[in-house]
Amino acid sequence: MHWHNHYGQPTLAIDFDVYMKGLDRRKKNKLARFIEKQLEPFLMYDLKERSVYSKQEHLKLLLSASILNGFATGVSNALGDSSPTGETLLSYIKTQKEEMLKSAFDRRVNENVRRLRRQRRFGMPLPVAVDLHDVMYYGDHDSTPMIIGTKHTDGSNYAFEYLSASVLVDGERLIIAVLSLKTKKDIPSCTAQIIRKLRGPTIFAPSEREL
Repeated sequence: MHWHNHYGQPTLAIDFDVYMKGLDRRKKNKLARFIEKQLEPFLMYDLKERSVYSKQEHLKLLLSASILNGFATGVSNALGDSSPTGETLLSYIKTQKEEMLKSAFDRRVNENVRRLRRQRRFGMPLPVAVDLHDVMYYGDHDSTPMIIGTKHTDGSNYAFEYLSASVLVDGERLIIAVLSLKTKKDIPSCTAQIIRKLRGPTIFAPSEREL
């Protein structure tokens, strides 16, 4: 999940659009409702007094831009007067602290993991993949936080970078941990942090640590 596109312009890209391809309308609507439920806990800010738009309308813009993988401003214009502007939504999102977002993400992951455990869809042992991701960046890297120098790719030497951990469940990869990187030096410590998360009591119980 990131709030600017490759050129530093405001966009809301959560890459859900790839999952929408090939789905019929009923499945798209069902997936959209599921995504909305997953996203709602991440909007933890309080609206200003006499705010014109509700939190639900903020969420609608976030969800629409995420599914379309589009610019927040353009999607807001398409939604018309029923939507806040992209700049308004982004200004609220930027007031949220990184640690609060991480906590919200962990709570959501833990809830989904507990549901899968109740459904007995976690077989043991589980293969775990820890991956390093680059989201290439072409804007002003000096004035944008979380931009790291990386291998030259498609005309850029800079990227947003993050680590993810995922397990294979019923033939699909389930992401169970994500940590953003501030420098390349963070990779060993963040990898160790992810491993500690996996060995915690919520995701894998003490008797199920056959990783």
